[in-house]
Amino acid sequence: MNWQPIETAPKDRQIVLYIPGHGPSVGQWNYTAHNKKPHPYWSSVAERLFGVQWMRDRQPTHWCEIVDPNDAKGAA
Repeated sequence: MNWQPIETAPKDRQIVLYIPGHGPSVGQWNYTAHNKKPHPYWSSVAERLFGVQWMRDRQPTHWCEIVDPNDAKGAA
């Protein structure tokens, strides 16, 4: 994976987020109007397991593109 600083992440699509203490998780920038601090924030599928506050307390530090395994070199 080609990890890049979260400050450079696109906010218009799903990407792979690196969450410290958890690891990689698919997520996106969350613009929901009723969000409290941080508002808005990075959200991921891990939020469904651990809750919103858990996610807000563990914002990602890096990101990378979602890779389609069918596009990988050498795929049949």
